[in-house]
Amino acid sequence: MSRRAPGERLRTVRRACLLDAPADVVWRALRAPATLVHVAAPVLRMPALERRDRSWQPGEPVTTWLLLFGLLPVSRHTVVIEALDDAAMTVRTEERGGPVSVWRHRITVEPAGPGRCRYTDEVEIGAGPLTGPVRVLASGFFRWRQHRWQRLARVLAAATRP
Repeated sequence: MSRRAPGERLRTVRRACLLDAPADVVWRALRAPATLVHVAAPVLRMPALERRDRSWQPGEPVTTWLLLFGLLPVSRHTVVIEALDDAAMTVRTEERGGPVSVWRHRITVEPAGPGRCRYTDEVEIGAGPLTGPVRVLASGFFRWRQHRWQRLARVLAAATRP
């Protein structure tokens, strides 16, 4: 799926955080597109995902507009789930849109003690001469998303307590 130019240099962003919810609970939430919509808001809106009422399906492309703060169209963005491993609690996507020709995203959820887990975003980015700035934006966006995940995890954990 990638449109990587020969010789294009890729950059990697890796960011992890601890969530106060069991790994299996976070993993179930991660499988729902509505969760991505929630943790990306209000920085990014993805209208096609807001209307999606079923889980991610490996190999199925999903294309949506990325709307900055819900107003400014940034680009059309296509996501394909390359692998969805329930046993390892890992998802790998191949994405592209606008100036971004390569966006290989891996999300991992790992147990980190009783009632906690480690959530990790790792993305490989290629956007030609814009790769550096896109990398900086991605890092900031993941920081925001993980902040939202931390808040959501507390709600998810509370909902699963007896």
